[in-house]
Amino acid sequence: MLSFLLFGMVFIPEAIDYWDAKALLYALLSLTLFRMLPVVLSFGFGSTDMATRLFYGWFGPRGIASILYILVAIHQIGDIKGYEYIFAVASLTIVLSIVLHGISAEPLSKLYAKKQTNKK
Repeated sequence: MLSFLLFGMVFIPEAIDYWDAKALLYALLSLTLFRMLPVVLSFGFGSTDMATRLFYGWFGPRGIASILYILVAIHQIGDIKGYEYIFAVASLTIVLSIVLHGISAEPLSKLYAKKQTNKK
């Protein structure tokens, strides 16, 4: 929780001026297609039901590592022209992830549990 609090206090004020429609589009694609498709495909066809694949795709690999990746990237490319926009897009993606995964956790978990219970 402290990491997310610090992220919000430090990263967001620096990045918010660079948020635009292109950044939002990329962030949404990153949270859905770019992240979910590899997870869904990694299960192999026929091995797992689609509800499980989508559930893992949405709630699967994510977390605080994204914040650390930004710090590493900024350290490595901090003096390259345009790094602020990369930082802003990554920050927007993290903010949306926190909000969207937080809002959807309970209802989607209940829906998934209900589907799994009805399968048996």
